[in-house]
Amino acid sequence: MFGADVAIIEHHLPGWTLTLFRLAGVFMLTPVLGQQTIPRQIKALLLVVMTMAVYPSLAASGMPTGHWMANLQEGGMTIPSAAAAIGNELINGMVIGYALLIPIAGMQLAGHMIDQQLGLGLAQIYNPEFNTEAGIGEQFLYLTGLAIFITFGGLEIVFGIVRQSFGVIPLGDSIDPARVGEMAVGLLGLMMQVGVRIAAPLLCLILLETLAMGFVARTMPQLNILSIGFALRILVGGTLVAVTRGSCGDVYTDAIGTLLRTLRGFVAG
Repeated sequence: MFGADVAIIEHHLPGWTLTLFRLAGVFMLTPVLGQQTIPRQIKALLLVVMTMAVYPSLAASGMPTGHWMANLQEGGMTIPSAAAAIGNELINGMVIGYALLIPIAGMQLAGHMIDQQLGLGLAQIYNPEFNTEAGIGEQFLYLTGLAIFITFGGLEIVFGIVRQSFGVIPLGDSIDPARVGEMAVGLLGLMMQVGVRIAAPLLCLILLETLAMGFVARTMPQLNILSIGFALRILVGGTLVAVTRGSCGDVYTDAIGTLLRTLRGFVAG
């Protein structure tokens, strides 16, 4: 009895391990799941639980396996073969997780442009998620993006996409670099689109404010336009950001929808 149990474990151990590391790659970069503020023990526990939920469905469906998985099953789990297979699955998961960061990166790009235009670039706040300092607007839009992602049901959809990925990218197989490059170009364009669409109203308003201040400076040179214009720019810009926060959410929601359609098309072959 004990020998039969050991044989079953040896049979399923390679597949379970590769499933674990693909999910680990997704967990490393996916919004919310990749948060540095979440204790590592909680992440590890959630990762193991998700692997236990995903792998039985893979084994029951009899999905095809890639060459790395075949090598592990036929030649045994040697250290070199296991390391190569694990590294390959980590890359597969990280590609999916990195793609999910694109809309939030677009929000941060918009926040960075807003901070620069409002003169808030010097007011930096430490962002523990990226171990860097970020402006007030950048941090605000980043947290807004995370909140919308959770509200949108992004985590549930992410797990569904990861589960679908095993049908197109079998365990132990590699992602086609050409498809990854094509998806990356499209997602980078999406990031720039999100950033520009969110920051465009403020950029246009700041341009009009700058032109108006220039006109006032020419007609009333006795005024200190630099001090007045700086305070006015922050007041006008902050008011516009507060008024247009709903449209920012709409832009981000549209970006998430586009991203998820792209990922579904990617994992659907």
